[in-house]
Amino acid sequence: DLNEYSKQLKNRWPDIEISSEDDPNAYYILHWRIRSENYDMDGSLNRTLQVIRLHGDFSALAEFAIWYRSLIPLDYKLIFYDDLYYFHVYLEKGTTTDELIQNYKAE
Repeated sequence: DLNEYSKQLKNRWPDIEISSEDDPNAYYILHWRIRSENYDMDGSLNRTLQVIRLHGDFSALAEFAIWYRSLIPLDYKLIFYDDLYYFHVYLEKGTTTDELIQNYKAE
């Protein structure tokens, strides 16, 4: 549910800018931007609700991924990866932001 997802985003990042896509053929249907002292990130949710595209500071992306893992039932596997799938990590229940950052630096 896009409304619930938008609400969760706003609860976590109150200053977030969110927009939805009206074009029925658009690949991404929800877009957001988070800009603050600690964050610089853009994101989009795919029409299938199964893909999120993120762009920005890696530490912000890693934190977002861990937050997102907390919303999704553990029955669903989540993979955090770069655009070439060179770097990828399965997001498990106990995965931390620091682990993602360390794994990324090790690649």
